[in-house]
Amino acid sequence: MTPPAYPPPGVLVLHLGPALEGNSGGMATVIRQLLEHQRGDPEIETRHIITAYPPGRSLPAKLLLAATAGARLTLRCLRRPKPILHVHAACRGSLTRKSALMRLGRVLGARIVLHVHGAEFDEWYAGSGPRGQVRIRRILNRADVLIAVADYWNDFLSRVARSPVETVRNTIDTEAFPIAERDRPSPAVNLLFLGLVGERKGTFELIRALRRALDAPPAPDLKLVVAGNGELERAAALARELGLADRVEIAGWIGPEEKLRRLREADVFVLPTHHEGLPMALLEAMSTGLPAVTTPVGGIPEVVRDGETGLLVAPGNVAALTGAVVRLAADPDLRRRLGAAAAAEVRKFDLEAACARIKQIYLRLADRH
Repeated sequence: MTPPAYPPPGVLVLHLGPALEGNSGGMATVIRQLLEHQRGDPEIETRHIITAYPPGRSLPAKLLLAATAGARLTLRCLRRPKPILHVHAACRGSLTRKSALMRLGRVLGARIVLHVHGAEFDEWYAGSGPRGQVRIRRILNRADVLIAVADYWNDFLSRVARSPVETVRNTIDTEAFPIAERDRPSPAVNLLFLGLVGERKGTFELIRALRRALDAPPAPDLKLVVAGNGELERAAALARELGLADRVEIAGWIGPEEKLRRLREADVFVLPTHHEGLPMALLEAMSTGLPAVTTPVGGIPEVVRDGETGLLVAPGNVAALTGAVVRLAADPDLRRRLGAAAAAEVRKFDLEAACARIKQIYLRLADRH
């Protein structure tokens, strides 16, 4: 009797990246999207190997996690030979930590996809000196394919690495972030910041710009919500120092439902960042029809065109940031026009198509085996 035919198992894909629980960062969001879309695909079997916890864990816990990640990677590769390692990395310590796992995976016969999320990767590379740059290039060249999150980053990686580079833009599920109605009778204009609270994202410059805006006659009625991890106490202290305790809410980390509520309640999204890949929070805000004030860094100019789909100001320029905020606060028609164009822009880029492109990279690498 002929035994029944079973379909061969799908390509094993091991996502190496940060823990998803309690993490609203862009890298975690991308991993979460891929795991959700790859679940149930008969051609792909996915697993997530955690390589970093959210901030706050002790050094022994981090060391134990590093050892555990290596052990899990080894067991997976021994049970299912020739997997695909989809390594999600930023710069500095993020890439350095994962380089050891990439070496281990290569010894165990894995193919490697290195997904470069680092907002400051170019600056880090430029400041690393000749020996440091050789080390960075060596890590990049260990990958079979590099994924860039925007054309800007494709250009950079193509200049410094031999590995082939493919652009797969950060995208979002626009159905999860529908366009919100914002015709409210309240005279206050609500500003929203989402991201890592600190110098790189321009959080403190935003708080100073709010003080300037409120001091500029005629003073607009503005309120600011700061949501995210990072230097929350410093942000709160600066708000108190500038007399903004009743104007600035430091919301801290917020979950998905709270994030959507905050986006619906906001009138303007502000991200005066200094370095970026292509920020997921910006795409989410644009998807809900929020006009954005942001900066022309990284991949941002590929989705935000000044005066068309948002307003762009130079990073670190508090006066320009103040002017853009005041301009939008005073002009609800401009807010509506930019918000509608932003929502249409984000909907040009399909999450399903992005996930399909990444799947094709996996299958192509699996065929090479």
